[in-house]
Formats: sequence, C-alpha cells, structure tokens
Amino acid sequence: MLGEAFLVDEALIFNPSVDLPAESICELLSSSGERLWTVETAGLGTANSILYDRDTSDSLAPLPDDLFLRSDSSTITGVSPQIPSPRFENEFAQSVVDNLLAQVSEGSGWSPHGPITIGLAQQFDADNLPRSFETSMAADAAIQLFELSGATSATATRVPFTAQLRDDPNAEFPSDITSLSIFPARVLAGGARYGLVITRFLGSDSTAALDASDSFATVLAAPNQDDTQNIIDARQITNAALEDINGGAAVMFDQNDLALLLRFTVRDRTEVTESLEQLRDLADSFPIGGLDITEVSSRLNVFRVRGTWTAPDFRDPLTGALARDADGVITQTGLLSIPFVLTVPSQSNGAFGAPLIMVQHGNPGDSEQVISVLESYADSDGNTLSARGFAGIGFTDAENRENPVGGDGSPSFVIRALEALQSGQPLGDETLQSIAEQLVFVRLLKTLGALDVLPPRNGASGGDGVPDLDVSSLLYYGGSEGANKGFSMLPFQSDIDAAALSVGGTRVGEALVAAGNINSGAFLQSLKSANIDVSQTTAFAGAALLQQALDKETSASYARFYSSEFDTRPSLLIQEGLDDSFVPNRSTRVTTAAVTQVAQVAPLLEPVSLLASSPAPLVANVSDGSTAGLVQFAPAGLAGIEASQGCEAQEEGHFCAQDGTAAVAQLISFFESVLDSGNAAIVASQ
Repeated sequence: MLGEAFLVDEALIFNPSVDLPAESICELLSSSGERLWTVETAGLGTANSILYDRDTSDSLAPLPDDLFLRSDSSTITGVSPQIPSPRFENEFAQSVVDNLLAQVSEGSGWSPHGPITIGLAQQFDADNLPRSFETSMAADAAIQLFELSGATSATATRVPFTAQLRDDPNAEFPSDITSLSIFPARVLAGGARYGLVITRFLGSDSTAALDASDSFATVLAAPNQDDTQNIIDARQITNAALEDINGGAAVMFDQNDLALLLRFTVRDRTEVTESLEQLRDLADSFPIGGLDITEVSSRLNVFRVRGTWTAPDFRDPLTGALARDADGVITQTGLLSIPFVLTVPSQSNGAFGAPLIMVQHGNPGDSEQVISVLESYADSDGNTLSARGFAGIGFTDAENRENPVGGDGSPSFVIRALEALQSGQPLGDETLQSIAEQLVFVRLLKTLGALDVLPPRNGASGGDGVPDLDVSSLLYYGGSEGANKGFSMLPFQSDIDAAALSVGGTRVGEALVAAGNINSGAFLQSLKSANIDVSQTTAFAGAALLQQALDKETSASYARFYSSEFDTRPSLLIQEGLDDSFVPNRSTRVTTAAVTQVAQVAPLLEPVSLLASSPAPLVANVSDGSTAGLVQFAPAGLAGIEASQGCEAQEEGHFCAQDGTAAVAQLISFFESVLDSGNAAIVASQ
C-alpha cells in the first residue's frame, strides 16, 4: 500500500493513499523491512457525511463559504456575501431571514469572529474532535484551520480553534441530529482568506470514515458536462484553497482525505469599526453640560443623588438606525435627557472628595446597578467600595431605556432582534449609540471636580462648601454587557486611568450556539416561539449571520485599537468566571488576547495558552503606569478546582466573578492601588 510520510516535530505521520481495510492489523514498514508501527483498524461503523449541497437553498450551512461572494462595487473589497434565501411559508420567518441576509450582504466578506457552522447527516461521535486550542494545532488533527497565503504570511499558517458537536436529541429542531461549530481562537485578519479542512478521519472507533456528500464529491471530481455553475465555481475555489494549504501545511492533504474544504474571506476591518470611529469624533466635539440634579437622599453612610444629563442622539427617529447624510457621514438628530444615579459615601464630606467610578450595568439592567456595585458587593470582611470611600455613577444604556426586558434577558434579546429584522431595522446601532453616550459621559465626569451637593453635617440644606468628588483619577467598572461596552469604548477616550471588566468579551454568535449556554437555549426557544421552523444547523448558521450583523458592536472588533490609540493605555483588570453560562469563557479569552500584552495572573485555575502567565501581584506589565491582567474565579462543582471565596454556593461562574467576596476584594485592591501609587496592582484571586 502506498502513501506519504511526514516527519513533524520528531513524530512520523503516515497518510495512506487509500483507506485501510476494516477490522485488520496493518503494519508500516521501512524500506529495509523494519516494522515502524502496527495498528488495528476498527469496523466500518455507521456511514455519515457532511451536509453540503450548493444547488439547493434549503439549508444555509455550511457557512461561511466564498462560493457566495459576488461582485459589489459598493464595498471596500469589491465583493459581498449574496446568500440565496431559504423559502418559508411563515411570512414573519421569511421577512426575518431576508432582512438578515440583506444586512450581511452589506459587508465586504465574512465575520472575523465566527462561528463556522457545519451540519452532519447523522448522529456522530468524534473522539478526535479538537476540543482545545492546543489539540487543534496537532499535525494530524482531523480538523484544521489555515490562514492562506497572501494574508499575513507568505504561506498557509495554522490557526487555533475549538470545536463543538451538539447532538441535542431533545432539541427543538431534531431533523438535524448533529451540528458542528468551529470557534476561532483569535480575531481573524481583515481581508485575509482562510481555509477549513475537515478530513475523513474525524470520528471514533465506532464510526466509519466521514464521507464527503454526493455534492462535494462532485466538486472534488474531474469536470463533467453536467456540472452546474455552482459546482464549477466551488471546484475552482476548493482546488485553489487546497493548493494554498499544501504549500504551507506540515502534512499535505489529497482530495481523498477531504470530507469538506471551505474557503472564506474575512471582511475589511475598517468597515466594521468606522461607525464607532465617527461617533468618537462626534462625541469629542459635543458641548458638555452639567448634571440636572432632582433628588438627594441618604441611607446609612451613603448619599444617593439622582437627576438627568444631556447626551446627543445620532439615530433616525423613525427607523432607529444611525442617521447618515448623503455621503454616509453620521449626523446628530437631537438631544436626550438621560437619568443617572450617583452614590457618594458620607465620609467624602471632608477635606477631599471621593474618587469616582463610572459603572456600566449588564443586560438586562439599569443605572440602579450603581448602588449594588458600590454599596452591596462586599469582600469577606464586609468591605464595599462605598465603605472604602469610593463614589459611583452610571446611567441606563439605550437598549434598556427603550426596550426594557425582564428575567435573564436572553429570550427577550433574541425576540427583540427578530422583531427588528422583521421590520428591516439594522442590528447593533442601539449599542453604538450607547457607547457614544458613554464617551460623552466620560467627558462630563471630568468636569465634576467642583460638584457640591452633599449637605453639611449639621443637616442644613445645600452643599457644605467642599467638593464631593475627586475626578483627578477616573475609574471604570463594567459587568457583563457593561464589560462588553467597556472593551469597545476605552480605546476611544483618554480620561479613564483604570478599568475593571468583569465577565465580558461576548461573541454573540458563539453564545447563541455554545452548549450549556443560557443564551443558546433561549435562542432556539425564541425561534420556536416565533414559528421559525428550521433545523438546528440552519438555526446555528443563522446565529453566525447574526454575529456578522453585530460585528460592529462586538468587543473584539475594537481590540486592535489598544495598540494604536494610546500613549499610555488604561490599566485593565479582566475578571473571568469559569463555567460561565452567559458569556463563554472562549469569548472572554479571545477578546482578552486580542487586546495584547495582557497576562494571566496566578493562580491559573485553567491555564490560557493564548496568554503569558504571571505571578501575583502583577504591576506595570504593559508600561510604567499601565497594568493588564486576566484573573479567574471558580464556582462550586468544578472537578479538581476549589471554589473561589464567596462562590461556594454558586454553581456557575458568571456572577461568581462579579459579586463573590474574592472578586470584590480584588476589585477594591485594584482601584486603591491606582490611587495610592498610580501603578495598578492585580493581586491573586484567592
């Protein structure tokens, strides 16, 4: 039997040119007859194949795929995704899908964030599925992702990822048994081409080799006069991608190895970020007013101040979309009077004002979360930020002011997105409006050094003649969605000295398909409630397209600005809760790594290969005056990992990393170190 042998990192990999016989003992011999290794092959198992047929529009998957790119002079690259829409009897479903595909078609390529979505014809078990960043990079991995030549290197280079199979026998859409999702371990390069190879070797001892579908087998075959144009185009794309991959791969592939090869081109990154870059400039030039205070009340050792402030509105009042002139430039359409909540410790009623933390709530949430974060989050000794002398201020974001939700917010988020799509509204513009408001609010906070509203100690009305706030060092805290907005907002301002971002970095497409994620179950249930009857794989392909429509609000889209926008960037404390059921840990880690120069701070509860590690305390690892670290917290019930302090009764990580006593102690220490020395210090999480 013939084949090719490859020596990779002192390991010999042999790729036979034909399938080995089932239930047999096979030997590999050297040219001198020496036995190099012996393998016993499994039985034939149950045949399976990847769902792939580009001559029908019944299924969106697999996605992304450059077969759908068409010439488009309106985009930066001259192409855009033009995906044929599946047909639905349900008018609501048809409108949703048609409008989603229309928004996707405005891009110059595919999302840099994934996920990649594939469907399999039958239930499937794969012992060799790459489930970690490390195993995805093995020379003989059954699935491999490449950045192709002509992008950031001269030859094809491997890209780490994690893969997930979801059988979901009790799923709402059981017509597809298994969906395969690929989550890239980095933000993919704008304008670059990528190739995903799924080999026929994916599987286990109980499964047969994974076959190419009849349609993809035709793509791999020699040209035939009966080939459709889609087959001809797919063949050209596949052969070109395979040639690029074999030009740089440690182990080369032949067509017999392939169950699927997808090539996809990532959209230009500037089109993703241009809206927020415009909004940054508009926010910088907006005339700053003051706070219109309507109420001052006291509770124990804290004063609570409420009122409104004035922000610009950049949206069309009819459509809710960002308003643009004939040249595509965003324009201001009006003014907004936005409520705020300020909490100030009474001990600041002395010689110095209280240092100020801007607090951004999660989703769902509102400005009242300022009170929780400052007055209720406590360490094991009962210390709160308020008790330690900090003031906090925040406002409710546009999404929650205008579309308040209840419960955990997830079903409502999806239904809200579906309703927006049904009416043709663009996705993500509400979030960009909120971030623009944040940028204006930061500038406003820096003007509050003379604020004096706390009453004198004798109980008389009016101020006491002493400033209530010290805004010389401005701080930021964002939890969950507040952390997402923080990641995106921080590079576009220069007034915040340090920020704590807890359980953020969401990639929406990943959250909607990740096993065990609350958002994923809510996503499928919301589709069912809306009578959008599609297979699980089609639903997950829809989630990937939703991600593309929401790239402009995705934190990781703005990570590159951390390297280019700052002389000295703010210190970052990034807190992650293991087994987070709202924000996948993968998303947090990829976003964190994209920021660059962030170290994982010991103890390493789960080592993150994307980051360098550092002992605690971590100080000034980015530059003098700038620290950046990721710290992990563990809920109860994780095998081999002790629960973090204050998380012993919590069984998932999302809230453990926000209000657990160890997380709060670290938060207090981080902010106090900024005030004490100007160099933020990140202490251990335990």
